[in-house]
Amino acid sequence: MGEAVVFWLLLIIGLMAAELALELVVRLLDQRAGLAPLPPELADVFDQERYQQGRAYRRAHARLASVESLLAFCAIAALLVSGALGWLDGLVRALGLGPIGTGLVFFAALGLAAAAFSLPFSIQRTFGIEARFGFNSTSPKTFALDLLKGLILSALLGGALLTAVLALFEAMGPSAWWLVWAAVAGFELLVAFMSPVLLMPLFYKFVPLPDGELRRRIEALADEAAFRRRGIYSVDGSRRSTKANAFFAGFGASRRIALFDTLIERHPPAEIGAVLAHEMGHAKRRHVLWGTLLSLATTAGMCWLLSLTLEIDPLQRGLGFAQPSVWAGLTAFGLLFSPASLVLGLFSNALSRRFERQADAYAAELTGQPSALAAALKRLAKDSLSSLTPHPLKVALDYSHPPVLERVRRLSAMDEGLQSGARVE
Repeated sequence: MGEAVVFWLLLIIGLMAAELALELVVRLLDQRAGLAPLPPELADVFDQERYQQGRAYRRAHARLASVESLLAFCAIAALLVSGALGWLDGLVRALGLGPIGTGLVFFAALGLAAAAFSLPFSIQRTFGIEARFGFNSTSPKTFALDLLKGLILSALLGGALLTAVLALFEAMGPSAWWLVWAAVAGFELLVAFMSPVLLMPLFYKFVPLPDGELRRRIEALADEAAFRRRGIYSVDGSRRSTKANAFFAGFGASRRIALFDTLIERHPPAEIGAVLAHEMGHAKRRHVLWGTLLSLATTAGMCWLLSLTLEIDPLQRGLGFAQPSVWAGLTAFGLLFSPASLVLGLFSNALSRRFERQADAYAAELTGQPSALAAALKRLAKDSLSSLTPHPLKVALDYSHPPVLERVRRLSAMDEGLQSGARVE
């Protein structure tokens, strides 16, 4: 190996090791932060037994995630050092499928290997940890069908996008990065529009919410907020988990309001209305638009950086590839970008938490009941055993929402502000 080849190989392994070390340290710090006493603001919902269960639940997940991360690092490092990627590259080239077909088969093999690696951990999470703490309601049949559907969708949708990326770079070289960006952006927007009508129904059953107090409350809030929607649905989330959730899917008039049946069962209409008012706040404050624009800008930057990676021959050879190719460049970029994504994550998570605070404020103002949203958040935290005192570094790296304790405190201040005529942003 030349010096440049060795440099790139060691750089990638070094970045992976640094990312792993950071991940393990943050988990340790977060576990220690979770030993804090039960915050008095949530003592009306949590008792000490439930609070201790939460610690045990998060500790079990953290241990499994650490084992998975360590094994994944060892597996990838072994692939790089042993030249296994180069061996796989030579194997698929021998099929004589041409550059696009060869790239598709190469990534299909890597994808199947990654799925096989993660499957035991997914089984342990679902049928081990989640079942032990009373959350899992997924049957083995549903689990297997979800896995199969996911693989098929990945092959069809991911394969179509990958074909376009390979074809554009093969035809025009690195200068095609802006066309690749256009293809990726168009694909993401198309999937966002398709998701509520074609994709989500493959996994969940959507049933129109029957007429009643809850539906009337939601429609009244949506009308007051001038929030366009196509329908209000109950979703059979209880087939997979006892945890509750609510979401909007789609854009504009095609938006669907979806409520998990577990949410409907456990929360009074006032709390559900407050949760949905929060989601409406994201639309009314244009968070979806800003998030989409940020995603498009990030994707453009990634495509440009990818185009540079395609031209670094020693980088591809450092991974074991005997000759450069578009799929080798994509593989190298994926390995390099993963640690770098931590920096982007700091920014995007901070922005997301800011948006969540604004949506909380909107919900409090729209409903006039900040306490209803606070009550819903506390109940959701109890039912899902959420961390009440996460470490600040864990929040910065991984939290797209502010910790529940912070949100409850802000909502309490909003409640006092509304009563006094002040306004809390």
